[in-house]
Amino acid sequence: MDLELIQKDKFIDFGSIEEGLRTSVIISLFTDRRIGESELPEGETSRRGFWADSINETNIGSRLWLLDRSKVTRETKSRAEEYAYEALEWLIEAEVVTDISVNGIFEGESLSLEVKLTLPGKKSINQKFNNIIESEKNRGL
Repeated sequence: MDLELIQKDKFIDFGSIEEGLRTSVIISLFTDRRIGESELPEGETSRRGFWADSINETNIGSRLWLLDRSKVTRETKSRAEEYAYEALEWLIEAEVVTDISVNGIFEGESLSLEVKLTLPGKKSINQKFNNIIESEKNRGL
């Protein structure tokens, strides 16, 4: 595991780069990104979004929430991969990682996502997120 030295006042703290990245991925994927009026799904009235986006004019989070009511199809898988990549793209722009790979996986009647981040120096970090989208049957509908 890599460690990061963090200076806090007169002290030095050890932080894990890997754990920090894992946390960044979770926040990026599972914070609802604000969307435009034209993107609202039928029956939705809230554009959602992270409150600080209005202050910083940024777009934290992902549009994965738009797929909450979707059926588990190839099209939904493709959208989930696209939305996840879009949410994580800032890691490349900030030069934290050199590559991002997002792969949707059908598991029974649900869809999971595998995320692979390649760090400078070619080391990679893999994370899997199960049941990103579940079938109506599994949601109790």
